[in-house]
Amino acid sequence: MFLKQRRKIGFFLARLRFRQQPAESVGFSRAFTDATTALVIVPTEQSERAMAIPFLRSLQEKFKGSKLTVVSLDSTRDLSVALAPCSVFPLHREHLTMFQLPRKAGIEDLLRHRYDIALDLNTTFDLPAAYVCRSVPAPYRIGFAKEHGDTFYNFQFRTSPQKNLQTRYAQLLHMLAMF
Repeated sequence: MFLKQRRKIGFFLARLRFRQQPAESVGFSRAFTDATTALVIVPTEQSERAMAIPFLRSLQEKFKGSKLTVVSLDSTRDLSVALAPCSVFPLHREHLTMFQLPRKAGIEDLLRHRYDIALDLNTTFDLPAAYVCRSVPAPYRIGFAKEHGDTFYNFQFRTSPQKNLQTRYAQLLHMLAMF
């Protein structure tokens, strides 16, 4: 019960913080094509994370070596093995405030790097993931369309929730390839 209230307060605090930092207007033509570095936030649910592995492997082909950074809440064992050449950044629960916002000390390594594109693969709203996506220095912040997404993303991808998750990720990858 209290977790839900704390998340609401965390969302309010995040909106206040990002209201002070207005988003820049950016053009999306060639955004993905010209991108050389990417940050991807994988879903927090284990079942969704497993479905995202083929999508992440496709991104590895574009962002070779350490040009791809993957952020995972808590468990990274499954990702470290599957995505060996890229950087996997664990965001542990102790890196979150009581309002479910990442502490600056917990994500300072991510804030030091500049990314060309930031992707949040959560299909439902996840406050820590959305906050990280908005906080990192990236001109293009992309996520699935969700309530309150305008605060955190400058491009939201809408797809039918009736489609299976792998199809939704494939559609996202196809859409990104158009840019």
